[in-house]
Amino acid sequence: MNWKTILGVILIFGAARELMSVSVDYRSGKLQSWPLGVEISGAAVVALGIYLIWKGQKQRKSL
Repeated sequence: MNWKTILGVILIFGAARELMSVSVDYRSGKLQSWPLGVEISGAAVVALGIYLIWKGQKQRKSL
């Protein structure tokens, strides 16, 4: 595993953790409305994480 793969996994888990945190806050009533920006940014971070994992695996195969 190289740094791109590790960073991609960390980004995906971080985005999932943040989405779960916002979901718990919304269900408990701490948030009045669902923040749509969280979904959009979460999807963007997951896409970036998948891209980094893909690039990391591709680089590893070429070595």
